[in-house]
Amino acid sequence: MAIYGFCNTSLAALRAEPSDRSEMVSQLFFGEMFTILEESVKWTFIRNEIDNYNGWIDNKQILPLSEHAYTSARIRSVAFPKNLVTSLRHTGTNVETNVLFGTPLPINKRNMMEIDKSMWEIQGEIFNRPNKADSKLVIETAKVFLNAPYLWGGKSPFGLDCSGLTQTVFNMNGITLPRDAYLQAHEGETVNLFDEALPGDLLFFDNQEARIIHVGILSYDNTIIHSSGRVRIDPVDHYGIYNKEIHSYSHKLRIIKRIIK
Repeated sequence: MAIYGFCNTSLAALRAEPSDRSEMVSQLFFGEMFTILEESVKWTFIRNEIDNYNGWIDNKQILPLSEHAYTSARIRSVAFPKNLVTSLRHTGTNVETNVLFGTPLPINKRNMMEIDKSMWEIQGEIFNRPNKADSKLVIETAKVFLNAPYLWGGKSPFGLDCSGLTQTVFNMNGITLPRDAYLQAHEGETVNLFDEALPGDLLFFDNQEARIIHVGILSYDNTIIHSSGRVRIDPVDHYGIYNKEIHSYSHKLRIIKRIIK
């Protein structure tokens, strides 16, 4: 049994159970690596490298990796496509794969994606993941996702949920966050007062049972970027998110966390 693998399609569903009908709990971008925990005829149970998230992936969307290849790819520099869709050309087969904004690309010194003994030429502009996160860049990155549709378990510009947005945006800016909102709420430093919050802080919202159910990124002028129906910008204050379309508050503020130091 292979110990490691990577996703060989533009985007792959990570499911709660080994079935196409099962809930999608997250997604994997092309090239994202994982540890293989269990294998069956059609499905493989994995732990995603970026966030230790577990789930089932279709075997047809996996390429196996040796431990050496996995370790080598992990220490490479990471870059991201600048455009919503960018083509990668496999240098051995000339097969092209479209990758999406938010896809982490392990690159070599020639700015080619390299995993194991395979290399892909990047047919478009890329940018390197910064060594230190900056709130302005975090907000600019988040705005690229504006109007992307809400998709439970999604994390791409063609559909993503609230924590998928925050995880992807922060990952692109050098900060790794857990996959789910309630787990992200344990990260960073607590900001006690809304008036002390800064752009780039994460705002968390709860339900009547005091469970964290939503997260967004504080922007400028008391607004928040978040995924609710679609990725949108709404006014926010010490009480919560105010939706001008329905003329009422849609989410109640629970916690403010400072992730960018």
